[in-house]
Amino acid sequence: MTRLTAAEIRERRDEVVRKKAMVLMAYREGRSMSRLADDWEVSPRWLAEQFGEWGEPLRPQRGSGMRLIARVLVLGDDGPGVVLVPVAGAVSGAQGWRLPGGYVPPGGRIGDTADRELLRATGLTRTLTHTVALGEIADGECHVVCVAEALSAEETRALAVPGRGSVLVPLDVLDYYASPREACLVRAAVDAVERGNELPLAGPAQT
Repeated sequence: MTRLTAAEIRERRDEVVRKKAMVLMAYREGRSMSRLADDWEVSPRWLAEQFGEWGEPLRPQRGSGMRLIARVLVLGDDGPGVVLVPVAGAVSGAQGWRLPGGYVPPGGRIGDTADRELLRATGLTRTLTHTVALGEIADGECHVVCVAEALSAEETRALAVPGRGSVLVPLDVLDYYASPREACLVRAAVDAVERGNELPLAGPAQT
């Protein structure tokens, strides 16, 4: 990951301040502090201090408990790209996209959450068959990536051009669309599919 210059850091902090309403909305909708910091390329410590200046109460930490997030990997019909959706509150343009997904509620199922979030974010319905990758971040979030059936040729063509919702991103330009952390998770999931390193998503494994 390229280290930012002092000028770039100031620019990103100024962007967060200018778009305060978007940042707060994303946080209130469940986005974690560290994920927001990653999206906007600022430090979590600075962002927490900024929230304090804004008078925004921070969510209590959950101790050593792990928050579970279900993500969905949908590839194009011939495998050239992956479906991504906009990150709420991210800086417009580069690195503001991620895999569809959301938090699994207590007692919920990974598969149910993945189905729901995929439909909400993309309008797609897919059969989910396997899990392929896990990603953890500092504030106790565990991301489970579920494999979905590939897009049809018609769906691939429809998602090939960025629009207001989801987009099919070729893997060779993934770093433009996704943050370094997100790009790493996507590549790990795609690599697992290609190698056949998949775990069935069924029954108790979904809880």
